[in-house]
Amino acid sequence: EAHVLTNIPAAVIYLNVFGWLGVLVSMWMQTQSRSIIVAEGLLAAQCVVPLLLASIQSQTGPAILFVGLLSPATIIVLSERWLLHSLPGGPWLPLAENFALYGGLWWLLRRNALHRAGRSFGRVEQVDLSPASARYQELAGHG
Repeated sequence: EAHVLTNIPAAVIYLNVFGWLGVLVSMWMQTQSRSIIVAEGLLAAQCVVPLLLASIQSQTGPAILFVGLLSPATIIVLSERWLLHSLPGGPWLPLAENFALYGGLWWLLRRNALHRAGRSFGRVEQVDLSPASARYQELAGHG
């Protein structure tokens, strides 16, 4: 039961985070090949950096363990090997931490991608609304 409760939300959350990250990167990069390389690098860093930070620390304990659990790869591996129950706080605290972090990241990435989409695709007219512009004067009723 815990296996299903772990892997289904993980798949939904992580795939959406990775997808929206790819969309944002493709909006920023000039070429497809560059955006693919940057997106893949960011995805690899997202999985590896928390594990490196946890392994670099000389101390052990729950704080270091939770840093390692920030990696999407860690939650999946621990769930597959039924090791989540051996963690301090039981299986639900690390899952809640990880899913809250990546759920928030999913929301931020999606929000930013949708906010930038019109400008990135050239579908939104750029309007100068500084007080000195003619359009501002027209909207304010001075022109």
